[in-house]
Amino acid sequence: MILVYQITDKYSNREKELYIDTAALKDLSDESILSEMRSQGVVPEQSEIVLNVAATIKSLIISPIMSDKELLSLTRLYIKAKKVNMDASRFEILWGKSNIKAIKKVGEIIQTFPDLANQKIMLLPLPKYAKGVFKKVETSSQQSGLDILRTLQKILTVKNDIDKKIKKLVRYPKMLYALLTAVFMGLSLYVIPEFKEIISSLNPDDSSIPYLSKVVYDISSFAQQNKTLFIMQTIVVAIVFYMLFYRVISFIIRKIPFIAKVSFYRDHSLFFGLLSTLMKAGMGEIDSFISAASVISDGKRREKMRHIIEDMNIDAIDFATGLKKYNYSKEISEVISANKGLNPSDVYAEMEIEYTDEMQERVEAASEFVQPFALIMVVVFIGLIFGSAVAPLAQTMSKLTSGGIGGGF
Repeated sequence: MILVYQITDKYSNREKELYIDTAALKDLSDESILSEMRSQGVVPEQSEIVLNVAATIKSLIISPIMSDKELLSLTRLYIKAKKVNMDASRFEILWGKSNIKAIKKVGEIIQTFPDLANQKIMLLPLPKYAKGVFKKVETSSQQSGLDILRTLQKILTVKNDIDKKIKKLVRYPKMLYALLTAVFMGLSLYVIPEFKEIISSLNPDDSSIPYLSKVVYDISSFAQQNKTLFIMQTIVVAIVFYMLFYRVISFIIRKIPFIAKVSFYRDHSLFFGLLSTLMKAGMGEIDSFISAASVISDGKRREKMRHIIEDMNIDAIDFATGLKKYNYSKEISEVISANKGLNPSDVYAEMEIEYTDEMQERVEAASEFVQPFALIMVVVFIGLIFGSAVAPLAQTMSKLTSGGIGGGF
């Protein structure tokens, strides 16, 4: 975040701008901020504003990036203001009544530093792509600003709905995993000891018991003797196992074609939606691409897109050529190439609609796959534990029936 301060040079008596880039600071100490000021030619005698700058930066940095939910509320607030072409004083009242934490924080900062009032939207800890959108809204006409905000509202609403579905999708296996841990503890503490006691009374010689069954019985014996320790250890092991293997399992699941495409369509529905909106609002092509590219969550694709935008800017290549050069996505490349000559913003708008529909279909398909898959895994594991406990009993009963235990006749 860059803060701009108008200050008067003590010696030349001229007005000059002081730029403080919060990302460039080594730390939040007054000395670090003073060093940054000196690098811009501000003499130490002017350090009376250091404390003000430091307080502003500290207040802003402790605010996390606004969530999509907060951003959606902010967008609705701006739509409400733009609809009636609200004047500055009425907008300030509306702003002041907002329940968004980041807005309240900026309000407190502006009360302390009134000279920052005209920067309030840029002081908000907005996601990178949203900064470009709201900056454009600030300089657009009423209707153009409304169009941008309504498109952003639609994009954020779809994004929130999809994110909720994805969270719900992930929550189900987590719940089953917690249930599995609880069932394992219950079997070890209360069920398996009963089987072990029956088998011991029928067949004192445990040499014929399968190895896996012995392991299950040993775990159960330990659980009986150290209940509290067993419960604590099981919970710790379950958490560690989850942390170690979650990424591996997630990686495997993401490789399943129809699930892997969920993230792809989500990213690019947002990307093309923002790109179309910003270009239609009059933002330059390169600036629109830079703002929209920040929503791409896949690191490799985001890096490829960065190179494409650089080549578009420096070498003046078109988007389709850049996609092919960096092997970004055959699917996107074919669509862009097939629509050469048409209005790019209209093409991108159509792609946003298409990818949004595809994304929703993929989420539904993923839900139909993941939930039964997770349930089957739980049933298999419980069946394995229970089967290991029951197998020796079945084996013993078979021997009793055939006269194999107790010496026969």
